[in-house]
Amino acid sequence: MSAGLRWSNSSLQCLQQCGERYRRRYIERDFVPRSPRQVRGTVVHKAASIAYLQKYALRTLPSVEEARDTAADAFEAEWRSGVLLSAEEAEIGAARVEADSKDFAVDLSGFHVEAVAPAITPVGVERKIIVKPKDSDLEINGVIDLIDATPAGEVIRDLKTAEKSPVKSAAEDSMQLSFYAMIRQAEVGHLPKELALDYLVRTPSKHERKHVPLVTTRGPEDVASLVHRINVAVEAVKKGIFVPASPDAWYCSRAYCEYFDTCPYVRRSTRPQS
Repeated sequence: MSAGLRWSNSSLQCLQQCGERYRRRYIERDFVPRSPRQVRGTVVHKAASIAYLQKYALRTLPSVEEARDTAADAFEAEWRSGVLLSAEEAEIGAARVEADSKDFAVDLSGFHVEAVAPAITPVGVERKIIVKPKDSDLEINGVIDLIDATPAGEVIRDLKTAEKSPVKSAAEDSMQLSFYAMIRQAEVGHLPKELALDYLVRTPSKHERKHVPLVTTRGPEDVASLVHRINVAVEAVKKGIFVPASPDAWYCSRAYCEYFDTCPYVRRSTRPQS
């Protein structure tokens, strides 16, 4: 792995969480199918991007039904590309899991254009930014989902889906938002006024829907901290050091890591029994 590796928010965050997962995904290119949870999140994101692109170009949003149709079509395509079911999901049955996942994605996509998108003024959608630090062969690239123009200034927003309300510190602690702030500053010369995580929550049992916006800010010291992290990440990869996640980390589980069942660092007692 060369020092000239391209770093993105996804690869940096993956390395910070688990070096072994990073090694397998970005170095070994050991790709495995996504989970139903990941598929439905991707679908809602795609439907939202299409809605914001239309609002940016035409100043109108798709109707709720149009957004739902867009999500339904996107779901069919994403599901056909391959899905990895957990043991629990396999017991429920692939058809049932597919139907429930599609319903989740379609429902929240319609809810999004009805309850969230009308208040947004998009001035950038899927904005790709490439940063090449001076005197370095390092390349940092990222895609900002949404830039919202507000009377107070520019707000960078990122859309999330969940089955329960997030912790209140999610935006404050988000390295993803720090990354967005850094690359946007590199592009325009100043930090955004605010950054936000827009959580679309739908409860599993009653299917109650709500929008939970979490707003935060980033300053020069936050960007400096992120740059230090990137520098350490680059050095670790150059030396072949890939520290695995702590076994008590929430993302070190079968539900959130596609390599869990084949990871050499997973405790034997938590492996599938043959």
